[in-house]
Amino acid sequence: TGTYTQTLTNFNNCDSTVTLNLIIHNSTSGVVNQTACNSFTLNGQTYNSTGTYTQTLTNASNCDSTVTLNLMINSIDTTITETGNILTANQSGATYQWLNCNNGNSIISGETNQIFASTSNGNYAVVISNGTCLDTSACFPVLTIGINSSNFDNEINIAPNPFSSFTYILFSEVQKNTLIKIRDIFGKEVMKVSFSGTQLTIAKGELNPGIYFIQIIDESNNTANKKIIIQ
Repeated sequence: TGTYTQTLTNFNNCDSTVTLNLIIHNSTSGVVNQTACNSFTLNGQTYNSTGTYTQTLTNASNCDSTVTLNLMINSIDTTITETGNILTANQSGATYQWLNCNNGNSIISGETNQIFASTSNGNYAVVISNGTCLDTSACFPVLTIGINSSNFDNEINIAPNPFSSFTYILFSEVQKNTLIKIRDIFGKEVMKVSFSGTQLTIAKGELNPGIYFIQIIDESNNTANKKIIIQ
């Protein structure tokens, strides 16, 4: 930009002076570094995955304006896996809060683990946070409570509970080929055994202190679900 003078020769062989008042408009560029949850919209364009993106726009001087977007997308897996009355959030390494969808998505007190064992039929969802993003799953139905299970559940006792070394699963009737599965709060199966008899000993062994969920399925497919606490 500036004022410039040129001296030329005109048709009469005299000086011809040209004064140039010049304004130069420049192209511009910029970089946007962004971390977002699930998606990010820039200048009307929505991006759903991590990457580097370039947009060419027009600036106020009617020149090119180039924007480089370095985008990191954090997403949360809000899917749920069902095993009987046990719901497991498939997103690991997060914080959780289970909700009762049948009661206006109200918070279920104390249910803040990755795994949730429902005690009644209904629809349930979970709020998941990974420290950066927060999302809520769809409501998931539990319809198995009371189907060939209530009487069977009442015939089983676990004692002592909580325990630090051993506990016992006690049956009021002799069992044959009853399947017992134990899962931790993350839904990981830590023990699976086929049992016959009236008393099964569960040892702490290499299990860490915490909450565990036991699913018991007899040969008639009656199902009972119990919770134990290892101190």
